[in-house]
Amino acid sequence: FASGEGDAFFAVFDGHGDAGHDCARFAKEKLHAYLAGGLKKQRAAANAAKLREMTKNGQEKPKNAFHPSSWPYLSVEQYETCCRNAHLQCNTAMHKESKVKDMM
Repeated sequence: FASGEGDAFFAVFDGHGDAGHDCARFAKEKLHAYLAGGLKKQRAAANAAKLREMTKNGQEKPKNAFHPSSWPYLSVEQYETCCRNAHLQCNTAMHKESKVKDMM
């Protein structure tokens, strides 16, 4: 899902109101990409920081240092921030999408 061993994304998209199905469909098609992008960006940044620290300390980088499978995992707070940001990004995109009537 987001380049992490065991990463998974589960969701129920249940729209409410006259156009709720449009909103639910939009979120179903877009939300996972926003979330995966945010997680990858945060994990890549954490990996870069780890590698800079290793270089600073004179340590040798592992051979697979740049492969996503070797990137550090995020804290619970970092995962929550990524989830919150993904939902906000999806909501903003939904408001801008003319084909989705998201007003109640």
